[in-house]
Amino acid sequence: MIAHIHAMPGRPNFTPMKNDNGRKAVVGNWNGAVSLIEPATGSTLKSLNLPEGKGAYAVALSRDGRMLGAGGEDGVVLLWDSQRQHQSSLQVLGTVYALAWDPEGLLSTLPAIGTCLLGVFAGLLLKEPSLHPHQKTLWLIGAGAAMIALGVLWGLQFPIVKNIWTSSYVLVCGGLSALLLGVFHQVIDAWGRKRWATTFIWIGASAITLYLINGIVGFQPLATKLVGGDLGSFVDSHLTPGAGSLLVHSVGLLLAVALAGFLYRRKIFLCV
Repeated sequence: MIAHIHAMPGRPNFTPMKNDNGRKAVVGNWNGAVSLIEPATGSTLKSLNLPEGKGAYAVALSRDGRMLGAGGEDGVVLLWDSQRQHQSSLQVLGTVYALAWDPEGLLSTLPAIGTCLLGVFAGLLLKEPSLHPHQKTLWLIGAGAAMIALGVLWGLQFPIVKNIWTSSYVLVCGGLSALLLGVFHQVIDAWGRKRWATTFIWIGASAITLYLINGIVGFQPLATKLVGGDLGSFVDSHLTPGAGSLLVHSVGLLLAVALAGFLYRRKIFLCV
């Protein structure tokens, strides 16, 4: 497992973090003490101590409860492997305000590259001048159906799991994407029926930009500030539980679409 470490300004969060189906929890405090506890009994399974006087600003527990991580003000990250009974540390620049465990791992990088290559191949197919639009559609739909069939069959031996990006997941997901791309290509490019897809064109033209902005700012957190809080609670109480969350997500989506439309009309595109 790999820890994603974020060293950035922010407010420390000391909320206890549970994992391993709630059988373990980890909590840190201002004096740098970090404890791995068993909620059912209240017993302390392991204690870590950051440098004296340096608060534990971030704590994290892996999904299986094996790895414990803690970071703080001086950029020191302590890692404890309960299975090997081994403690290690590393130094990063700046204060560590957040720790998270990568659910995929290094081996999942290879099938993820395969997903990227499927997109490259689809793009090359669409740009091929010697093929008629209808032929491109048939290629996409045919390849998509074949990948779905192969993915389902391969999934009998190697399960389709998104969290670790298995190769069977790559085939099924890539196949579904190819099918949808083939249908949209036929309707929009081959038949020329584009008016209904204006919003999708906006988003597609600025997909990378929207992805980056959402990662830095976040459309949902911004929407929460606009229509969350008391307004969200009011909607929940007067309509139905969950309506406030739906409102926040809807406003977040509208913000993304509005930005995409603005960028498209101004012809501002981020290209790689």
